Amino acid sequence: SWGGNSRRNARMSDLKTAPVSLGGVRYAGGEEWKCVETSGYSSLIAVDTLEAIIIVSSVDPEFSWLRSSACWQDVGTVSPFRMVNLRWFGYMPNDAADNTPALNAAIAIANMSGFTTIVVPFGIGRIGACNPIIKSEVRFKAEGAQGHSVMKGTASTMLQWGDDAANVIAGGGCDYIAFQGSGVLSQRLIRCENSGDLAFNSCKIDLGVATLMQCGKVGDGGYVSNIHWSNLTGRCPNIAAPLFVLTNGSGFFITGSLFYNEAYQGGGSAVDGRYGVFVNNSWNTISIKSTFTFLFDIMLYAYMQNGMSCGDVHLESCYFDETNAGVWLTALPGGAIGNVSILNVETTGKKGAAIRVDGGGTFT
Repeated sequence: SWGGNSRRNARMSDLKTAPVSLGGVRYAGGEEWKCVETSGYSSLIAVDTLEAIIIVSSVDPEFSWLRSSACWQDVGTVSPFRMVNLRWFGYMPNDAADNTPALNAAIAIANMSGFTTIVVPFGIGRIGACNPIIKSEVRFKAEGAQGHSVMKGTASTMLQWGDDAANVIAGGGCDYIAFQGSGVLSQRLIRCENSGDLAFNSCKIDLGVATLMQCGKVGDGGYVSNIHWSNLTGRCPNIAAPLFVLTNGSGFFITGSLFYNEAYQGGGSAVDGRYGVFVNNSWNTISIKSTFTFLFDIMLYAYMQNGMSCGDVHLESCYFDETNAGVWLTALPGGAIGNVSILNVETTGKKGAAIRVDGGGTFT
């Protein structure tokens, strides 16, 4: 009865020497594995070097064992049901181990064909610089409730969607993930290049986060479009870094969110440069709706130099509390800012203006 429960606690390495029969089932590592023909999964085998999803039989290499919970059937077609769990690759959420190899192994599999959800276990996982995600519809999802799965970045960039060399990718993001950083001003936990339609749902800002995301960059491959953050919560340290940096793109949306600067614990003001959203190059369409923020130097700061433009800025039903300036729009000579609407927005501050408009550029 090798296909039953008699081998449920077998080591995964036993699968290599287990009897093989197409369609058979064996249990190893507490999970079900199915016997499949190796030929149909050659591309996955080439990428899955850790044998987390598929293990080639040493008894008969024409057959392999496929992890049933991986939802990896029809490997050659686009499927919305693919899933990998970082535990399969040795991920240790103990705030001690370096989990970069585990992330890169999962990303390599996701980059094979896209349309993959990467499940992040409970706890705090330390992560360095991961390889770019270069296929569409790659998402990170927490095992449980908002903020219980923490991705702690230790490098200048932790996650990156798109790069200069890739075709434009669309879709992906994070669900219920908490982010921690190293507290370094230059750190950008998430970068987006040559990508769009990324959604970050019910995520959390946690300790040490300087810049949570930079969208786009100057030059080829830098354009980014349609980045969505909804129900973002949490706190960030009082350091002189923008939480979001928008550089070369269109479509940035924050809705239904509540996040604050931990400066309030000392009763002081936010340090200069602690912006909520900083637009430092051409960008079109910024929307912040139904959002509460507390103790940022400037919540939205657009700084357009010669040749740069920012348009379609829409703020609605927001409360920016204890800012040094709620909204600051600067267009220097040769720069332009246009189509700004501010509806039902309340700002309070320790100094400066609720809304400030300056510079010798063009305003419409």
